[in-house]
Amino acid sequence: MSISILGGVAKGANLATPNSNLTRPTSVLLKRRFFDSHQSFEDVEFYDICAGSGSIGLEALSRGASKAVFVELNAKALALAKQNYQTIVTKYPVEGSGEFIKGDCVKYLEKLEVPSEQRVLFFDPPYENQSLYTGLADLLKKRPELFTKVVIEFCRQKTAPESLVQQWFGKPDKSYRQGTSFLYIYDLT
Repeated sequence: MSISILGGVAKGANLATPNSNLTRPTSVLLKRRFFDSHQSFEDVEFYDICAGSGSIGLEALSRGASKAVFVELNAKALALAKQNYQTIVTKYPVEGSGEFIKGDCVKYLEKLEVPSEQRVLFFDPPYENQSLYTGLADLLKKRPELFTKVVIEFCRQKTAPESLVQQWFGKPDKSYRQGTSFLYIYDLT
């Protein structure tokens, strides 16, 4: 499978992907819809949670994010995200920095300080892991000030129906759908 950067200074750059079913990338259609509706990420800290190969955070960096934080539990996937980051910053004039965290995403997010600038969270865990979704939902209810925008990717068949996801996170401000997969976008400002 081939994944590439869709826009910004690294538009067209190809990213390495795992040879196995280690990760499930966000569909190109959903990725394009989200990023086309948010062309610039200038002065934004972008958090790519359950980052896999890092394509979402790298897309944000290509579009001007000041920083991308990649959080991934799987060491092989995180190494691939680092490799992709090094390739992009070596070949393209990406100005933002990258930070790589191996660990449990909700535990990591619990330790975050309140941001001094805009902070966007893109949350794309394994669809079947409902406890990650509910863990994040609980955290955001306790600490909604952590992010200015939250994007949740889920599948109505593998995660939960839309009504249950909305019980966890509330009604989204915007949503995109491809097949049984959804992006729910929440503006928290």
